[in-house]
Amino acid sequence: MSTDRTHGTLKVVAQLVLPLWGALYFLGGFAHAEEVVGGFMILIAFLNVILWISQKRFNNKRIAKGTIDLVETEEKMSFTLNLDDHPASLRDKKLAVFEVVKG
Repeated sequence: MSTDRTHGTLKVVAQLVLPLWGALYFLGGFAHAEEVVGGFMILIAFLNVILWISQKRFNNKRIAKGTIDLVETEEKMSFTLNLDDHPASLRDKKLAVFEVVKG
């Protein structure tokens, strides 16, 4: 199973299947509903933490980061683009995010 597919499946389970299943179990009046739903809530929280960590790692690999340094004089404004990594790494990135630094 690919990483994207695994992530998508876990996301559906954590955000749709388990909450729906827990609500139906609780509303259906089954025995020990509070304990079962409580267990689902713990599992949902655990899965969401795993999903959050994996998403942050995935985004860090896809996003180039750096700064745009602005220098303004009476005559002109110039800027310098600074990447946090080697420019060749841009080939593997989907997005570039730059913080504007005024100096």
